[in-house]
Amino acid sequence: FEMDGIECLQEMVLDALFLFNLGELAFVLADEYGLKEEHFWMMVVEEIEDHLRIYPHLKGRFENIQLYAPTFYAEQLTKRRLYMDVESLVHEVPNPLYRVRKLMKQKSIVTGGNYANR
Repeated sequence: FEMDGIECLQEMVLDALFLFNLGELAFVLADEYGLKEEHFWMMVVEEIEDHLRIYPHLKGRFENIQLYAPTFYAEQLTKRRLYMDVESLVHEVPNPLYRVRKLMKQKSIVTGGNYANR
């Protein structure tokens, strides 16, 4: 996708990838296998941090996207489909990456990686 600005990319990544795709995966893993949602998001944060360690030259781009922002705006897709005449159904939602990363830093939790040394 071609983006008009970094804000559009941030919205797409947080809204589409994290909220809808990974969020759904978190629910399925919790329902079917008993994996706590918090643990799932901890693994996601560790993978992101590992990726940045492997590719440090991407750190600036990563910081521009602000994946660890406390909140982000998500589109209410179901309402959009039901109420076609409504222009914008966007609302602010908490970012699970922010909450879990903050918790990991506070408690120096290690979930298979080496987060305590970060």
